[in-house]
Amino acid sequence: MKNFFISYTHADHAWAQWIAYQLEAAGYSTTIQAWDFVAGSNFVLEMQRAATECERTLAVLSPNYFAARFTQPEWAAALAQDPTGAHGALIPIRVRDFQPDGLFRAIVYIDLVNLDETAARETLLARIQSRVSGQRAKPATAPQFPAPPSAPAPKHFPGTLPAVWNLKPRNPHFTGREAELAQLHDALATTHTAALTQAIHGLGGIGKTQLALEYAHRFAHEYAIVWWVHAETPMTLAADFAALAQPLDLPAKDEREQRIVLDAVRAHLRQSASAARPSLIVFDNANAPDDVRDFLPAGGGHALITSRNPAWRSVTPNPVAVKPLPRAEAIAFLRKRAGLPPPPATGESRGEGELADALGCLPLALTQAAAFIEQSGTSFADYLRMFETHRAELLRDPKFKPHDYPDTVATTWTISFNAVAAESPAAITLMNLCAFFAPDEIPTDWIAGTHAGGMTPPLPDDDYALAQVRIALRKFSLIEATDTTISVHRLVQTMVRDQMDDATRKTFAEAAVKCVDDAFPGDVTTNPESWQVCARLLAHARATTDEAERLHVAPNETARVLNQAAIYLRQRAELSEAKTLFERAITIYELQYGVNHEHVATAVNNLGNVLRALGDLPRAQRCFERALAIDEATFGKDHPNVARDVNNLGGVLRDLGDLPRAQQCFERALAIDEATFGKDHPEVATDVNNLGSVLHALGDLPRAQQCFERVIKIFEDNLGANHPNVATAVNNLGMVLRALGDLPRAQLCAERALAIDEATFGTDHPNVARDVNNLGSVLQALGDLPRAQRCFERALKIRQAVFGENHPDVAQSFWWLGVIAQQTGDVENAKKLYARAYQIYRQFLGEEHPTTQNVKRFLDGVG
Repeated sequence: MKNFFISYTHADHAWAQWIAYQLEAAGYSTTIQAWDFVAGSNFVLEMQRAATECERTLAVLSPNYFAARFTQPEWAAALAQDPTGAHGALIPIRVRDFQPDGLFRAIVYIDLVNLDETAARETLLARIQSRVSGQRAKPATAPQFPAPPSAPAPKHFPGTLPAVWNLKPRNPHFTGREAELAQLHDALATTHTAALTQAIHGLGGIGKTQLALEYAHRFAHEYAIVWWVHAETPMTLAADFAALAQPLDLPAKDEREQRIVLDAVRAHLRQSASAARPSLIVFDNANAPDDVRDFLPAGGGHALITSRNPAWRSVTPNPVAVKPLPRAEAIAFLRKRAGLPPPPATGESRGEGELADALGCLPLALTQAAAFIEQSGTSFADYLRMFETHRAELLRDPKFKPHDYPDTVATTWTISFNAVAAESPAAITLMNLCAFFAPDEIPTDWIAGTHAGGMTPPLPDDDYALAQVRIALRKFSLIEATDTTISVHRLVQTMVRDQMDDATRKTFAEAAVKCVDDAFPGDVTTNPESWQVCARLLAHARATTDEAERLHVAPNETARVLNQAAIYLRQRAELSEAKTLFERAITIYELQYGVNHEHVATAVNNLGNVLRALGDLPRAQRCFERALAIDEATFGKDHPNVARDVNNLGGVLRDLGDLPRAQQCFERALAIDEATFGKDHPEVATDVNNLGSVLHALGDLPRAQQCFERVIKIFEDNLGANHPNVATAVNNLGMVLRALGDLPRAQLCAERALAIDEATFGTDHPNVARDVNNLGSVLQALGDLPRAQRCFERALKIRQAVFGENHPDVAQSFWWLGVIAQQTGDVENAKKLYARAYQIYRQFLGEEHPTTQNVKRFLDGVG
């Protein structure tokens, strides 16, 4: 067992390693994350192992330690082992000047604050020895006389500052960014310069300066000089760099000619460079590499550059892209800045998560929001409501900007927008257009499309000119671009939209939704390969239709996008959202064309299919009947649209148990489609498939088998052997074969359908549940009850996840599990399962439906 487990937070890792090194040099053994946790291992399990396999826990105390989530279980476990402190299981060591609260107020700690390295080492080892041995901490020799105020500066070890130093105080609210800090430290440990920059998400307010400030404070002990240079203009850059001559006491420090002073500073940094103790120059808010190139330290010097411009690879191979805070860190920052404790382990509880999302996890916006909340006593949820209606005022109000940041979010970005407009007016056009899409991965092939009408100035047509437009925006990190996409921070989009007048807003909202309408595939229902395109378009469909619908522009395109997106969602079994989108499309079409237009009929028909899948059969029937009436009045009684409506109506009548009317509908649809398309068309196959299903229900198994075999051939010839339509027909054929007693062929059919649907939809789709359920029914007939039960349980799990607890398909799974329970002698469980199925069927299908009555017979007969 080792002597000590070092418990610390990343902000104090230098202290933790110094403490561990001193202890091991004195003969003790330690466990410390930086040296002992293997890459790729489970961090929580490693902490648990270390805490239990070490005799004592050393807690490295700082404000960051108490704000961190993972440190509390470490010290709490040690305290629980030794609540009175008699055995010294928990030994606190204070490394920052603050007063511990709570339980730590009553625990005597080892205090290393304001000690030089020698005194700190002696204090640490003496107090540790005293704690371990149980003896008094009286030193063997007389203590030194306390150093007078004129004593030399302490040596450089964790917690001390370089002799030459001009940083602002550390930000007490700094949160997270450990990965970026580690990346910077790794880069600067192996190279002479590293640029801190970013692409899109590192625009103004992303936290570049605060990250550089935290880095400089955290690793100050590694440098002989740490100097901050304001690099936003050549004048401030040269003046701040030349000012370094004064604390260095260079002979040229009082020269009137600035060039001489600058040369003297450069020469000193070059001549005094040391690999062990380099200098660190922070160039804050630089514009371009050429602006700072002549000031970068040579030899062992380090430079840290913050900039909105991402183009720094000419001075460093791996610039650090600063993104918005991860959501969890944004929540922790909001709470910390507003003066609240860290979020509970179960997650946020007061609306801070939703607020972080609305602010795009942008540090400057989070800071302004937290300042408002702190000063007004407003809750996170109340601020979010205000933000939704008074966004511009809250982002612009100077009372709530950070004291160490020159501008608010709105002012920061307005300055960037004005600079971009002066360099490339067309760049503002591109920014305006991108503001109406979803923020991430906007396809660049839309940008120079056909919808430039009304946009002033227009976007250029040739690739080179368009590239210049993108360069102007990237220069200020207002966009992030790849060779195929553009991304924009959501809060930037919001501000861009808010700054537009009504006419401009409508122009760009219309252009954006037309882009998405053009890009949406037209064969979503029949072509699964189009779903990858639909998946990429879905977020843009939501964003553009929301704005277009709100502004009452492009109604045809908006309704079409809603309809196509909903069809895709229905195919992916996201039925609730599909229902909402179809209903929105219907409303738009009705306002545009009236209630009896063919577009209305199409959207109403699609809504009926979703309602049927959701188990709302009465509303589904009304939708199909309405669509049928519109299309018969519009096209006559023999049009393919009429066949579609009649076919869907037949499906819901079959579900409702009205088999004769369902058969009439399917036969009518089949006659229309054969006359229109011929006998071997996929539309005809759909009609024949549905006719086969009702013949199966009526007990006409030979004709049903003929129907499904015909359907399979048509679909295979037209769509290929692995299309989901083939899976549906194969599945239906398998159920007929089961009823005919041909169980081996029935099993092959069920397994083939399952393989197709899993490859198409994944493992958790309702079609997969249908196939698994039917495979289970074949296995049950074959007497393989364990495998059958596993199939029914898998089908139930999928259906509950998609449909909830109350749906006819869920009832079917309960019924089959009841059959298995009854056959295996578990009578009580069988009763419960039958009763659950009966309850759902009665709710959805009614007491007199054949399926409901069938389940009731099983319930009454069990036991």
